[in-house]
Amino acid sequence: MKLLRVLLAGLCASASFAHAGVVQLNLAPVFNIDGVANVGDLSQSPLDQPNAGGNFVYLTQSLATSLVGAAGNGLIDSGLYAANGFNPGIQLGYGLNPNGNNVLQFAGTGPVSFVMAAGHYSEIHVAAMTGGGNSFLTLNLHYADGDQRTGTAFVNDWYNDFGDSADTYFLVNSMDRISADQSVYENANDPALFGHRFLVDSSRQLLGFDFIADGTSQFEPRMNIFGAAAVSVDVPEPGSVALMMIGVLGMLGYKRKKA
Repeated sequence: MKLLRVLLAGLCASASFAHAGVVQLNLAPVFNIDGVANVGDLSQSPLDQPNAGGNFVYLTQSLATSLVGAAGNGLIDSGLYAANGFNPGIQLGYGLNPNGNNVLQFAGTGPVSFVMAAGHYSEIHVAAMTGGGNSFLTLNLHYADGDQRTGTAFVNDWYNDFGDSADTYFLVNSMDRISADQSVYENANDPALFGHRFLVDSSRQLLGFDFIADGTSQFEPRMNIFGAAAVSVDVPEPGSVALMMIGVLGMLGYKRKKA
């Protein structure tokens, strides 16, 4: 019996588990503007619009420090925000592509489709904000069985303040901002970037989703998405489960024969 337990433990340990942990979703194929200013790059597109008195973008900490010293507050240069009590850890696009397109901006509703590695997930977290007002973000989830389900999040203006919750939280707060041509620096200590949680049916395989914006327009407000991450679940692959069961049945037969 002791040998059987050892072999069963080995079989379980050797089973192949798919999509364990946090998966960073590479939104590069759908990014359409450079919305984060950094040292030596003057090619940004505004996260809001001039007709609202805006024409501003976020900036990296390196650029903020170079302009106003220790008083500067920018985004982490790497774009990687570690996990905390609300988010699982998320890589923002500008950290991977600081001088190119690193933000998905909506000047209308969409949809914008994103195909991900098929798997079983429990949550999707999206980093987003709106310049010049509030809006809504809907994810239309596409499952392998052909079903589609939606979830909707309220996306705040970057100057809004509220209490964190599991569904909507501050990814980073109390930042500064800069004009798209870097001629005006606002030491605001206020703009924020928010995280939004969307729940997924982990019992089914997810293939991807559509981003749909509501309440955005050509002028104001404009919604901006900076990155996304998915929380996966440990799901034994069918072949691994079958092999494990064969091993279990074989060992049980061996024990009976030996007895």
